[in-house]
Amino acid sequence: MQWFNYIKNKKLHAIIRIAIPIIFIVCIYFFISNVMNSRSEYVFSRFSSISEDKGSGRDIVWRNVLDTYSKSPVLEKIIGHGHNSAIIVNRGHNIDLSAHNDFLEVLFDYGIIGLILYLLLHIYLIKRLFFLKRNKSELFLPYLASYITMFIMSMVSHLILYPTYFTFLATFWGAVEGQLYKKRFGVSG
Repeated sequence: MQWFNYIKNKKLHAIIRIAIPIIFIVCIYFFISNVMNSRSEYVFSRFSSISEDKGSGRDIVWRNVLDTYSKSPVLEKIIGHGHNSAIIVNRGHNIDLSAHNDFLEVLFDYGIIGLILYLLLHIYLIKRLFFLKRNKSELFLPYLASYITMFIMSMVSHLILYPTYFTFLATFWGAVEGQLYKKRFGVSG
């Protein structure tokens, strides 16, 4: 009788070990397919309309910001117009948008000085990427993903204006720096 119960329990455990992952995968599949079906029309329509609306009017927004910057006094070109000022420029053209490009946003809002500091941040992150790659660090791919995310968001959105997104990235970079420090100086904990 014990032998029978042992075999019965063994088969039950095997079935459970197989059934739970299959059920989990099926549930994820149905969830993702439902989300994709409900959202795919919107996403694909946005991509197909880029050639018609020039990226939701970004070309017009960028032109407005650059034109206003070029006509600005020298002092404002150097130190900027103030945080989130590009939205005011575009409001004058009946567009309620920021520059939708962090490089332009930083140039307009914080001037040449701010743009130089922003570019130095990018240069530092790229140097750190090369360092991680050269040292075959397990942190290289996550760091690369974080930089790609930052760069893409910087090109088409306003990462700088919403500090929550930037804070998550900076927190990750700080954690990486902490790990590198611990490894370099043999600090435990």
